[in-house]
Amino acid sequence: NVAMGLRWMIQHQGEDGDLRHTLKNNNAGMYAHGQGAIVLSEAYALTGDEQLRGPAQKAIDFIVNAQHAGGGWRYQPGEAGDTGVLGWHMMALHSARVSGLNVPESNLELAGNYLDSVQSASGAKYSYRRGTAANEAMSAEGLLCRMYTGWTKQNPALEEGLEMLLANHAPRANQPNIYYWYYGTQVAHHMGGDQWENWNERMRDILVETQVRDGKFAGAWRPGGPHTAGNDWMYMTSLATCCLEVYYRHAPLFRQIELDEEALVAP
Repeated sequence: NVAMGLRWMIQHQGEDGDLRHTLKNNNAGMYAHGQGAIVLSEAYALTGDEQLRGPAQKAIDFIVNAQHAGGGWRYQPGEAGDTGVLGWHMMALHSARVSGLNVPESNLELAGNYLDSVQSASGAKYSYRRGTAANEAMSAEGLLCRMYTGWTKQNPALEEGLEMLLANHAPRANQPNIYYWYYGTQVAHHMGGDQWENWNERMRDILVETQVRDGKFAGAWRPGGPHTAGNDWMYMTSLATCCLEVYYRHAPLFRQIELDEEALVAP
């Protein structure tokens, strides 16, 4: 089933690497491309299948060429960015680097310039676009992107930002926000320690307890919260699953860095 899905994506990929297919004139198109590029990059990393390298690299090249001069991405290639679309493309570029694909450093530096333009509280908070107010979802997304651009655990804005999210916007069953939880889970997981334990205990219990147990939608999560409509079962279920699989899919960024540093000084 996975192989069939990958083949479908490749068959419908444009010559320039575009994965938007029927969504080229839809605001969802660039989100879809970023997610598709993540899929192809991680499929290549997991399998080493050379048939996936070319399509994955083309998808990444499309992202590189679609970046705005100010460092962001939005609904169309070359459009001035917003943090929501930027996050998916930064994850794709990170997956590509891990997979051994070519990602120009200059594009990551440009993304850092965009993040500078939407940050507040010395980099602990982020907004959707320049001039708008910071919120929890964009802050979590912005902090994750900062990790991808090279911020380390020693950067006080990372710890301060996550602490503010936990203090003011910890996951609550009666206030579902799966988009925010998706990014917050990754940030907390990479930071580790007590902050991760605090976040994970809440997120895990809420999602396990609220999964539908029987009927037509058994195994799914009922749509609720921002960015969802009454029929968004796939959206809600996909992101809930991604939150719960963070233990298995994502090696903590900073733990890997620590292991690499230990290897350099090992006798």
